Amino acid sequence: MNILKIHDLVKFWIDEYQSPRQEDDEIDAAIWSAAKQITEERYDASKINHPGDTVDNSQRVRDELHTLVQKTTKDGTDPFIIEPNDSYRIDMVDFPEAYKYLLALEITDEATPADVAAADWRIVEAVPIDWKRDWLKRNPYRKPKVTGPFTRDYYEQYATFMQLHTAGDPQYAAITFLAEPVENYIGVERAAGFSVTSSDYVIALGDITYSGTDYVRGDLVYMAVTTTWTGDDILTNFVDTDLPDTLHEELAKKATIFLLERVDLAQKAQGYMQEIAGK
Repeated sequence: MNILKIHDLVKFWIDEYQSPRQEDDEIDAAIWSAAKQITEERYDASKINHPGDTVDNSQRVRDELHTLVQKTTKDGTDPFIIEPNDSYRIDMVDFPEAYKYLLALEITDEATPADVAAADWRIVEAVPIDWKRDWLKRNPYRKPKVTGPFTRDYYEQYATFMQLHTAGDPQYAAITFLAEPVENYIGVERAAGFSVTSSDYVIALGDITYSGTDYVRGDLVYMAVTTTWTGDDILTNFVDTDLPDTLHEELAKKATIFLLERVDLAQKAQGYMQEIAGK
């Protein structure tokens, strides 16, 4: 479902299609806010809350957020690979701009790019500072030993850096992280006769004919550079949401709720809230 179809759903559920009270930029903002809220809710639901929880219990959540999961490479050349300093600290400012939540942290003791690419990377576990003693006491495999402080690598997270605790000599770190949802944009309307400046996808706003093929509203069409079409307008320069398609209907409903609440239609918004909660 592309950004135009999500806009159409939002306008349909508001029952005020193309209402001047709901401009396209307002709907864009509501969709982006909804994407951020869905991400927060799914991430919170993925946490293991008690001993009975298993990996399988959170599989649905991981599937629903898979498009937001990103990784830094492990070849020693990517600028997002983090190099701990002499005290084995990783500065948070070195994290990717899209970074939202850390899912996994891995380190290697190899120092040269050629060796890093084929190195064995080891997982570094998270330990909240206030829980350090309990964390060691509850698991005998993590208690201090004569040959080293701990049997597993772990890190403590502070406001501006991560402090690594390891018996090794880590040179590089790589992360798997949940990214911030991209800011969507409805795009720019173009009338027939406009020539696209670079080959890319466009969205039909109505019935159009391009290269001998007919398309209807909402169809995604790949147009070659300097070519044009006949019929209704198209959208160019749009930015789709990066949430998976399976969440697009919920995304549109949450955006509708935000917009309805802004115009004091709380009762109607409550109906959509109940519909979402019932799934």
